[in-house]
Amino acid sequence: MINRIENRYFRIIILITPLILATLVVIYGEEISSLSKYLPACLFYDLYNLYCPACGITRSIGALLEGDFLLSLRYHIAPILLLAFGILAYIELFCFFLGNKIRLIPRKAKFYQGLMTFFLLYLILRNIFPLF
Repeated sequence: MINRIENRYFRIIILITPLILATLVVIYGEEISSLSKYLPACLFYDLYNLYCPACGITRSIGALLEGDFLLSLRYHIAPILLLAFGILAYIELFCFFLGNKIRLIPRKAKFYQGLMTFFLLYLILRNIFPLF
């Protein structure tokens, strides 16, 4: 009996925690994104005048926090991809707790190999054809 009650509370906590965090990010998004001005500039870019794999992620997250998805994509694609995977994973988890086993996130290795190939090409091509 106690195990079932603890299990129920655990499920509720698991389902509500991301919603609470998302709400806090929406409420305090501008304050969070304003903290990026205190971060140092990219040393790799300063030395070689090329974008490193992480260049633009901070600006991309800042644009996401302000609700500008297109500007976020312009800066870097990784935060949008991670957000999409996070939302799909949360939906899968929510449905699993309700008793439905759905698969929204691909489980095949070829999908992730293709995604990594796309991401590597993106990182190379953005140095050849810069967007910002």
